Order: sequence, then structure tokens, then C-alpha cells
Amino acid sequence: MKRLLPYIVFCIVFFVSFSRINLHADTPRITVLLYHGLTEESAADMYERRKDRFRDDMEFIKSNFDVISLSDVEDIIKNNKPLLRNSVVITFDDGLESDYAIAAPILEEFGFKATFFVITDRRGEKGFMTWEQVKKMSDKKNAENEYLFTIGSHGCSHRYPGLEGLSYEQIKHELENSKKEIENHTGRECRYFALPYGIGAGNPTIIGLAEELGYGMVRTSRRDNIDIENDDPFDLPCLPFYDFSPSEYIGAFHQNPTLDVTFFDPVQDVYSGYDSEDKPYTFHIPVTGIKSYSSNGNLNVNIDVRSENIDMIDKLSVKYTPPSEEATISIVTTPGFYGRAKIDITVNEQDSYPAMGYFHVTVEPVIGVISYSGITTGTPDNIYARSRESFRKDIEFISRQGYDVISMDDLSEIKNGKKTVKNKAVVLNFDDGGINDLLSVVPILREYEYKATFFIVPAWIGQPGYMSWTDINKILQMKDGKGNRLFSIGSHSYAHAYPGYLNMTDDEILQDMVRSKKAIEDNSAAECNFMALPYGKRGGETIVKMLAKTAGYKGMRTSEPRTFSIAQTDMYDIGTLAVCSYTSSEYLAAFLETPKLTPPAIDPIRNKEIAYESDKTIVVDIRGIESTFYDNNDHIKLEVETDNDGLFENMRIEYQPPSKEAKLFLTLKPDAGEANVTIKAHEELGVFSAVTFTINQTVTSATQMRKERMILFPNPATDQIKIGDVDENIPYRIYNVSGRLLSSGNGNVINITLLPQGLYFLVVGSDKDPVQLKFIKQ
Repeated sequence: MKRLLPYIVFCIVFFVSFSRINLHADTPRITVLLYHGLTEESAADMYERRKDRFRDDMEFIKSNFDVISLSDVEDIIKNNKPLLRNSVVITFDDGLESDYAIAAPILEEFGFKATFFVITDRRGEKGFMTWEQVKKMSDKKNAENEYLFTIGSHGCSHRYPGLEGLSYEQIKHELENSKKEIENHTGRECRYFALPYGIGAGNPTIIGLAEELGYGMVRTSRRDNIDIENDDPFDLPCLPFYDFSPSEYIGAFHQNPTLDVTFFDPVQDVYSGYDSEDKPYTFHIPVTGIKSYSSNGNLNVNIDVRSENIDMIDKLSVKYTPPSEEATISIVTTPGFYGRAKIDITVNEQDSYPAMGYFHVTVEPVIGVISYSGITTGTPDNIYARSRESFRKDIEFISRQGYDVISMDDLSEIKNGKKTVKNKAVVLNFDDGGINDLLSVVPILREYEYKATFFIVPAWIGQPGYMSWTDINKILQMKDGKGNRLFSIGSHSYAHAYPGYLNMTDDEILQDMVRSKKAIEDNSAAECNFMALPYGKRGGETIVKMLAKTAGYKGMRTSEPRTFSIAQTDMYDIGTLAVCSYTSSEYLAAFLETPKLTPPAIDPIRNKEIAYESDKTIVVDIRGIESTFYDNNDHIKLEVETDNDGLFENMRIEYQPPSKEAKLFLTLKPDAGEANVTIKAHEELGVFSAVTFTINQTVTSATQMRKERMILFPNPATDQIKIGDVDENIPYRIYNVSGRLLSSGNGNVINITLLPQGLYFLVVGSDKDPVQLKFIKQ
């Protein structure tokens, strides 16, 4: 029996311990998560967390926990309410702008409640929420009309070391004034306080004042789950969540709060500028701040790395010798591949949960987004229009240069490290949804199998001069030789009212964005993933970018003249080269190299149809000359050239900078003919613009007309009039007996099919000395 006694004792202890573990495991518990700032790109320190990792956290929580509020926790602890499932409380410290711009939309999407502890003295400072934003957060409700977000206090000043060492009056000021400020700005009671720096947990002075001033609970930074039966509501623990904390660690900590994660500093994204030579790039990336909290030193730490873009990364290795606090990751890229590669880091340690992080390596390609506001079959009537001939030259130039033509979706995939490019690349955009997009643009793009996005205005669909929904769906069905869709449809706002979003409230902007996207998706055969800001107004503003994300867009284009940088461009602040009537095709290449060097502006010049007379010098007004790079026009020089020197005796420009106007004098020879005349505007930096118009001269003089060499040949059988002995391009006008102009044009063969029977007057020749003829349609 004595021999069996130790064994029996061991069995009893083991059974009791095992029973306690299982009992504890089966008892629901609460973990309070503590976040600080969120970021779109590399975290500045371990307290920031990348947006995509935060979203992963929410996905993990959704699958494994209930999300409850601090109010629920207060009710459970103080009123002995039952906790039915393992639960998580989500909290944020400091009241940063990223809470409003990044966290809140994601939380709202998941329907998760959260508490934001704000530092009241820092409202409106750079990087912090304004009181207006705090109020909007506080007012948010879910479908059950319950408040989603609670605003708590993180003190007035958040000075180091928190409330420790402050006098009674100073502590009272921090708790009382911050509470009043929050209640005055939100209109709701502030019941929760988070200790600045987590310092002062259990301090009886702080607890006493908090209770006296009307707080219901105080959250500390002590690491643990909440013990519902034993924890003091004025000394609540939490799980501080860092950049290196994996989402799954929430579940591991929830089961075992003594389980730690090895620390390491966030690794910053790195990139190399574009190099025309296809050579490998080599990076040596430091990993710092490696520190074990679960063992004595870093002796048991090891580091693994891997790449999610195997096309771009040729060699990848890590050098680490424990117990050092630093490691080096070496990367060699594949020659000829440009784009972004994600590098995942895992820091493993015995008896600890793996820490994880990632960074991006970018070999920067040259990518330019090129946007057109309208293609015309005639002469452009404003600087935003572009002639069909000039557009074809642009496409021919892009082809000759060997650029990749990619889509907006490709751009997003390249940004996210899912695709690479091997050449300089351009993205083609077309704004407004004019009918010439279908009639003139699409045929040329299909010829080259070039992708493009058409940003349309739903309110204009089917209006004169604009495409119909049938036209749009026809475009969406077009594919390249490999069966890939060529064209996509984006939003240019619902109605494109002037001045765009400039004077609209946040709610009005969001409503417009959502309405436009829905109209496009309800009436077309594809998703609407991208938006082009109307008039380019408010590009780059954090709130507008946030609204576009909330509306469900994958990206947004502005009107700022910038190329696209994988490493630096926000997908909701994409710059563009807005091609105008005066933009030369060659400037597309110059823009890709130096996007800031924008060419001078010049108003379009209409084509000239003239008849030769004794005064053979014509004057063409050049207007709208304006430098888009300098503050004035002092550096602009104008020159003129033509593709038909035989039509002119002399060509000269009179221009005196800094004027916005000039005159072009053209002395023509007494010959019929046509010539394209191009005016170039140069500045010192070599960027030029070009305006081209056509001169068409006929040689039918007034003297010839008076000799009655004009002969009419009406042909009722074909409803056609032929005018003999005159130039084939002679101008004509047809009037009825009341003097109303019915038709006009150029040519010596006139179609009168649409005219009813009756008497008409035909006026032939120049405006200065025309000849009037009568004819009767039988």
C-alpha cells in the first residue's frame, strides 16, 4: 500500500488538474483586444498594424468568437449576467485618424462593436481624429439601431509616464476634463477610461477618482483574459496587439494568456527605381528588435522567409545567429521582371507562438495612366477634346515604343504583387461615355488589342452624343484573340454636376458614389471597380478616399499629372496624364520620364475652308496660350510648320510673351489644295504642345462666276444637283423662299433627297462675292 501511495496521489493530482483545465477550457471567457494605429503600408513601429492584417483579424474573430462591447462586459461583471460564448472586445487607443479612415469602415462592414479611447487635447492634430469625426463615429448605429462605437477617455494629455507621479488634482483633471469634453462633443455618456501607457493599474487614487467621476470601468494594459468572477472592473486586462502578432494568436492567447510572441520591429518596404537595363537587383534587408519574452535570451529563436511572387524573386535567404537581436534577409530579383513581391517573415521560438510579418520588395516599372475626355471626328472645339486622327497617332506611337497596355485591374494586381510587367506600361482611360468612344475609339483599340476603361456618367446614358446601355454592353462583350475582355466600365460620378464633389457633404458624396456604381452594375454585364473623380476635385483627401473604399471601389483616379508608383501611389489617389487637343503624341514618352513637365496650353483652331481671291493672306488667331509649368508665359516660343509647303508663299507668327494671344499670317499661292498647319509651343525645358488645323483652298473666283460659267444639272431621278465648270470643293448653301438656311457644305455634287418639292435658292461661292441660282425640285 505504501508503494502505491505516491502513484495514487499522482493520479488524484493529475485528475484534479486535468478536470480544472477542461473546466476552464469549457467556461466562456473574454479577451479585450488593444489596437493603436492602422496603416495602408509599412508600419512605422510595432504599435501600428497593416490594414490587411487587421481585416484578417476580423475574419478570424468572426469565425471563432462573439464580439461584445465594454457595456456588455460591465453588465456581465456587475450584474452577474451569463456569458454564453467565448467573446472578444475590440478597443483602440489614442483616437488616431486611421481609426476613422480605416478601422471604422471595416468594423462597420463586419457589424462589430468597438470602443475608441481618445486623447482629448490632441483632437484635430495631424494624424488624429477631429471632434467632427469623433462625433460621426459615436453616432454610427447597426441594423438593430444599437450604437456601434463607444468613445472612451485616454486622458487629456497622455504625457509620459501617464498618471504615475501626478498629484491628486492633476489626476482628477485628466479624468474629469477629458470625460466632459467627450460628452460635450458626442452627446453621449463617457463611461470608460484607458490608462495612458497602461501605467497605474490598481492605483487606489485612480480607481477612487474614476468611480467618483462616473466611470464604469478602467482598462489597463495588463496582459490577461478577463476573470468575470474575480476581476475588478476598474482594473481590466487586455491583449495588446502588435504588427508582428498573427491573427490566430487571438485564439491561442484566449486559451492560454501566458503564451507569448517573440517581438521584432516592422520591416519597411524597399524599392528600386526603374532601370532600362534588365539586370538583377540585390537587397539586403535588416530585421531588428528581435527579442524573446518567453525564455532567457534569443537562443531558441530561428527565422524563416518566403516569397509570394516567385516570378520576380530569384534568390531569397536569411542570415541569423542567435542570440543576436538583428538578422539580414538577402534578396536577388529576376532580371527583366518589374513589379512588387511580398516577403513573409516568421520568427519561431520554442514554447512561444510564432511571430509573423511581411514587407514588399518593389522593382519599380514606369507606368502612366493616360486619360481622354472626348474624341471628335472634326476639329476639337475645346482643349479637352482630341481629334480622331491625333488619337490614332497616339496609339501608333504607343505601339512603336513597345509599351505594355494594361488595364485598371492589372494596375491593382501589380500594386498587390499579383502581376509583373516587362516593359514600360500605360493604362488607357476615357471619361464621360461619349458616343465617339464606341464609334471612333473602340475600333482603333480593337485593331491593336489594347485594353481600356471607360468612365461613364449614368445620368447621361442615352442622351444625345452619349452611349446607351446597349452600346456599353456591346463594348463589354469585346475580347482579344485569347478570349480576354478588352474593356471595362468605371464611374465618373452619377451626374457629373459642376464643381464635382467640391461643395458636397461626406454623406452626399458617398450616396453619389454608391448610386453611380449600382446603376452601372444593374445595367451592364460587369462589375464597376474604379472611379474617376468628377472634375478631379478633392483628389488626395483622406475622407474622399475612405468614402470610395466604403462604396466598394478598388481604386480612384484623380486629375493630378503623376505617373503610377507601385511603392508610393495610393490606389485611391491615382494620377494621370490628361490628354488635351494640344498634347503631342511624343509627349506621352516625355510624361513617363518626367511627369511634372507639362506642355503649354493652346486653344484649338478650327479648320479653314477658303476661296482664293486677290487678298491672298489670311490671319489666324491663336488664343489660350498658357504655361502649365511656369507662373507666366515668358518662356514660351511659337513656331509653325506644314505638310504642304507648295500651298504657301509665306508663313509667320507674331507673338510677344507673356501674352496669351498670337497671330498667324498665311500667304497662299493661287492654287487649289489642302494643307495641315501645325503650331508648336515650346518652353525652355523642351516639352512642347502642338495644335493642328486644315487649310482647304478652292480657286473659283467671283469674276469666273459672273461669266456664268456655272451650269446647273438638276436630276430629279436621283435627287442630285451637279454644278459644272467649278472646283469640286466649292462652298454652297441652300435656302427656301422665306430665306431659311436648309443645307450647307462643300462640293459640286449636292444631294437634295431630303428636300420636299418646291422652289429653292442655291448660293455658290465665297461669302464676299457669291452667285445665287434658282432651281425647282419636281
